Formats: sequence, structure tokens, C-alpha cells
Amino acid sequence: MNGWLLDTNIVSQFAPAADGRVRANSDLAEWVEQTQEVLFLSVISVVEITAGIEKLRRAGSARRAEALDEWLGGILRYYGERILPIDTRIGMLAGVLTEQARADGHHPGLSDIMIAATTSFHGHGLLTQNLRHFEPLGIGIALHNPIAQTPPRWKP
Repeated sequence: MNGWLLDTNIVSQFAPAADGRVRANSDLAEWVEQTQEVLFLSVISVVEITAGIEKLRRAGSARRAEALDEWLGGILRYYGERILPIDTRIGMLAGVLTEQARADGHHPGLSDIMIAATTSFHGHGLLTQNLRHFEPLGIGIALHNPIAQTPPRWKP
């Protein structure tokens, strides 16, 4: 395993709430700080976070949207080269995963499929609160919920 991809629901734990505090517990925050060089984001998370910010803006929460825009800008600068893009190979793997899931009676969302394909292609594990979205895919990647469990002890 080369590192950990942070699912959107994990990176969002570090977004400032309306009162300025973050939801991430201290164990998770400390682990992220100690393992930062092997943590990655998918461009899909950037899409999901941006969509959430725009939804707030459309609903009239301009101040909150601005605060999250600023936070997202910091995330983009911080992760920089560790934000994994989607290319043709990942798209093709996502197509295979989609059809395998459907054949097994599962209907995962496109974002989950794209994150799973990105994780699998790059040889990373996935940190997510939504284990139930990824376990049925059977793609053989390490899955861990750092909110419900102690963060993994894996180091590079």
C-alpha cells in the first residue's frame, strides 16, 4: 500500500463549522498530522466540496460559503500534487467496477465508484466513514473508518 486516500467525509471533518471549530477528534487530527506525506485526496472530493459550497451560496449562506471557499483553497494548496486526478485508465477501471457491482446486485453512486477506482489504481487504502458503500465492491483495498476506530497504525 502506498498511502491513504481521504474520502470526502473524512476531509470534511476538518472544515470549520459555523462557530469556527472543526469536528475532527484529536486522535484523527494528530494521526493526519503525523502521516500527512502519505495522505491523498481525489479530485472527486474537490467536486463534492465545491458543490456543497455552491449549494450554501444558492441558499443564501454567502458568509458560510466564503469561509468554506477559503478553507478549500487552503486544502488545495496543502495537498497540491497529492490531489489525484481522474484519467482514462481510472475511468475504465470505474466502468469495470460499476458493472461488477451491478452484477452483484449493488448500485453504488458514481462518486463512490470514482473514488474506489482512484484508490485501487494508485494502490492506496481508503479512509471513509462509509465502509458500507465500498465493502460490496470487493476491490481488495484497505478500508478504515477513522471516526469509529483508532486511526490505522500504518506508516510508509
